Amino acid sequence: MSLQSKFASELYRKRKQLGYTQEKVASSVGISTRWYQYIEKGERLPGPEVMLKLFAFLEMEGKNLKEGNETNASVSAG
Repeated sequence: MSLQSKFASELYRKRKQLGYTQEKVASSVGISTRWYQYIEKGERLPGPEVMLKLFAFLEMEGKNLKEGNETNASVSAG
Protein backbone atom coordinates (compact mmCIF):
# COMPACT_ATOMS: atom_id res chain seq x y z
CA MET A 1 0.00 0.00 0.00
CA SER A 2 1.39 3.42 -0.94
CA LEU A 3 1.97 6.16 1.62
CA GLN A 4 -0.82 8.18 -0.01
CA SER A 5 -3.25 5.27 0.38
CA LYS A 6 -2.20 4.66 3.99
CA PHE A 7 -2.64 8.34 4.78
CA ALA A 8 -6.11 8.37 3.17
CA SER A 9 -7.17 5.24 5.09
CA GLU A 10 -5.93 6.68 8.35
CA LEU A 11 -7.78 9.97 7.76
CA TYR A 12 -11.00 8.06 7.23
CA ARG A 13 -10.44 5.84 10.27
CA LYS A 14 -9.62 8.74 12.60
CA ARG A 15 -12.47 10.90 11.32
CA LYS A 16 -14.97 8.11 11.95
CA GLN A 17 -13.42 7.30 15.34
CA LEU A 18 -13.84 10.93 16.42
CA GLY A 19 -17.37 11.14 15.02
CA TYR A 20 -16.66 13.99 12.59
CA THR A 21 -18.21 14.58 9.19
CA GLN A 22 -16.07 15.37 6.16
CA GLU A 23 -17.56 18.86 6.25
CA LYS A 24 -16.46 19.36 9.87
CA VAL A 25 -12.88 18.29 9.17
CA ALA A 26 -12.65 20.38 5.99
CA SER A 27 -13.98 23.55 7.58
CA SER A 28 -11.77 23.08 10.65
CA VAL A 29 -8.59 22.98 8.55
CA GLY A 30 -9.68 25.67 6.09
CA ILE A 31 -10.30 23.67 2.90
CA SER A 32 -13.39 22.82 0.86
CA THR A 33 -15.31 19.65 1.56
CA ARG A 34 -14.61 18.48 -2.00
CA TRP A 35 -10.85 18.93 -1.54
CA TYR A 36 -11.00 16.96 1.70
CA GLN A 37 -12.93 14.20 -0.09
CA TYR A 38 -10.17 13.97 -2.71
CA ILE A 39 -7.58 13.65 0.07
CA GLU A 40 -9.55 11.04 2.02
CA LYS A 41 -10.10 8.95 -1.13
CA GLY A 42 -6.36 9.00 -1.82
CA GLU A 43 -6.81 10.96 -5.05
CA ARG A 44 -4.79 13.96 -3.86
CA LEU A 45 -2.20 14.76 -1.22
CA PRO A 46 -2.51 17.98 0.76
CA GLY A 47 0.29 20.50 0.97
CA PRO A 48 2.42 20.59 4.12
CA GLU A 49 0.36 23.29 5.86
CA VAL A 50 -2.95 21.49 5.38
CA MET A 51 -1.36 18.15 6.25
CA LEU A 52 -0.13 19.51 9.58
CA LYS A 53 -3.56 20.96 10.31
CA LEU A 54 -5.15 17.59 9.56
CA PHE A 55 -2.67 15.78 11.81
CA ALA A 56 -3.39 18.18 14.67
CA PHE A 57 -7.17 18.28 14.25
CA LEU A 58 -7.52 14.51 13.97
CA GLU A 59 -4.95 13.88 16.75
CA MET A 60 -2.70 11.79 14.51
CA GLU A 61 0.99 10.83 14.69
CA GLY A 62 3.06 10.05 11.61
CA LYS A 63 5.85 7.69 12.53
CA ASN A 64 3.88 4.53 11.74
CA LEU A 65 2.81 5.63 8.26
CA LYS A 66 6.36 5.55 6.93
CA GLU A 67 7.08 2.28 8.75
CA GLY A 68 4.12 0.68 6.99
CA ASN A 69 2.23 -0.23 10.16
CA GLU A 70 -1.36 -0.03 8.98
CA THR A 71 -3.03 -0.95 12.24
CA ASN A 72 -1.43 1.86 14.24
CA ALA A 73 -0.73 4.33 11.45
CA SER A 74 -0.68 7.85 12.78
CA VAL A 75 0.74 11.23 11.80
CA SER A 76 2.22 13.92 14.06
CA ALA A 77 2.22 17.68 13.72
CA GLY A 78 5.30 17.84 15.86
